Amino acid sequence: GPFVCNPGALMKRVAFLGPFVCILTVAFAWIGAGSSISAKEAIPEPCRSQHVVLPSFSDLFSMGMILELAVVGSYGFWNFAVIVTVPTLRNQMKNPKKTAPAAIIAYFIALVMFLPIMFLGYAGFGNEAPENLVDSMRDSRPMGWWALNRAWETGRLTATGACLALIVTVNMLMTEAIIIPCAVLAVEASFPGVFRRGPRWARKVMRLGIAFFRLVVATQIESFVAMSALVTALFCICNNIIFPIVAFHYCKVKKVGPVRKTIHVLVLLYGVFIMIFGSIAAIQSLSPADEKPGTRLRSDLTPQCRSAFDALNITVR
Repeated sequence: GPFVCNPGALMKRVAFLGPFVCILTVAFAWIGAGSSISAKEAIPEPCRSQHVVLPSFSDLFSMGMILELAVVGSYGFWNFAVIVTVPTLRNQMKNPKKTAPAAIIAYFIALVMFLPIMFLGYAGFGNEAPENLVDSMRDSRPMGWWALNRAWETGRLTATGACLALIVTVNMLMTEAIIIPCAVLAVEASFPGVFRRGPRWARKVMRLGIAFFRLVVATQIESFVAMSALVTALFCICNNIIFPIVAFHYCKVKKVGPVRKTIHVLVLLYGVFIMIFGSIAAIQSLSPADEKPGTRLRSDLTPQCRSAFDALNITVR
C-alpha cells in the first residue's frame, strides 16, 4: 500500500499537522528553557553553575572534552540522516530543482528557532542541564534541591512540561511514519530473495522483529542522545563521509585541484575522528544511569555550597 512503498504519500497525509506541531514544540521548549532562569534565582550564589565561554587550553584538549565534542559532532550529524529520503522526495516533487533551496531555508528556520532554546537554557541551567528538557520543567522541588544529584529533575512535572512531552510524542509519531517504512524497504531490498520473493510469513516476521527491536531500544535505552550519537558514529559517518570521499577518488570520478583534495582530506579526518571517539563516548554514556534524582548530594559541591545546604538542617534519604 502507499504507506509502505511511498514515503512521499506519508508526508503528504500528515503535512497539514507539521507546522502546528513544530510551532507548539518550539514554543513550549522556549518556555521550558526560559523558566530555568527564574528557577535559578532560588539557588544560592555559591551553588550556581558557572558559565564558561571557553575552557582553558588544557581542558579544551583533555580526553574528557574530546569525547564530549565527539558526541556533539556525532549527534549533530545525526540530524542529516533524513538525507536518505531526499532522492525519493525529489523525484516526487513538481519541480525537483527546488529541493536544495527548500532544504537550505528549512535548516535556516530551524537554526533560528533552536538558538533561543540553547541560549536561554545555558543562561539558566549552565552546565547542569538535563539531557531531556522536559525533565527540567518542574515545580514543587524539595528544600535544598540545588545541592542534590540531578537537581533540575527533582519535583513535580508542570503542565507546560506535560504539554511539551505530549507534543514531542506526536512529533515522533509523525517522524516514525517516514523512518520506519524506509527501514523496512532497506531490509527488504538487502535480502529480496527472502523478503520479496520468499514466503509471506518471512516479511511479516521481519517487520514484527523491527517493531520489537525498536520497542526494546525505546524502553531500555534511557539516553536518546547517546544512542543517536552511536548510530551516527558507526553508520552515518561511513555512509555520508568516508565511503563517498574514498569512492570519489578511487573511481576517479573527476579531476580536482589541490585545494579540494585538501578539503576532502580534512573532512575524511573529521569523519574518522567522529567515528572513533564518538563511538567510545556514546558507549560510555549508554552505561547504567545515575541514581534517581534527589537521592544524594552532588559530588561537585563547593565548601560554601555545602555550608548553605547544611544550614537548612535537612537529611537526604
